[in-house]
Amino acid sequence: MELITIFADILYTVKFNKNGIHEFAKVFNEWSDPEVLFDFFEDNKSDLNSGFFGKISVEEAVMITIEEAKYLEDLLIFCGKNGGKTALDIFFKHDLYDWPQIKELVPKKGYGKRKKSWLRLYAIELSEECYVITGGAIKLTRKLKERPHTKKELKKIEKFIDFLKENGIYNNKGIIETIELQ
Repeated sequence: MELITIFADILYTVKFNKNGIHEFAKVFNEWSDPEVLFDFFEDNKSDLNSGFFGKISVEEAVMITIEEAKYLEDLLIFCGKNGGKTALDIFFKHDLYDWPQIKELVPKKGYGKRKKSWLRLYAIELSEECYVITGGAIKLTRKLKERPHTKKELKKIEKFIDFLKENGIYNNKGIIETIELQ
């Protein structure tokens, strides 16, 4: 597992596989690839048309996802380049779990720009205004545990939290020290 700096002091990501790409790039590559998205929405057509999102075609879902993913990626890059730490706090304002007792290494989620967005970006909040992106998903069901691709995101979050704890990383200072040692 490797930590990657996107914007020093505020936004990082993780590379789970030594030979793979980091999660920030992976998510946005997948969300901008029409073929990957078409296959995904075809495979999950019943969830897409379950009623929550209204009547929407696979082609529309692909276009919406590409547009929304571009907006999210641009937003995160803008925040990082322009010192938009507060904007990141606003984006990752939702806790992944409704567990108020968690005070450190809090799993967070950010949504796409639409009111009923299916895009989710997952991150661990290391400290106020400092996040590590662990992945993302197209969430078409009520709960993450309902589908293999979203359940996989939960496992990645848990694996990364375990990694942080095993390495004594509980804040952004620990992340910076770890990256410097890599």
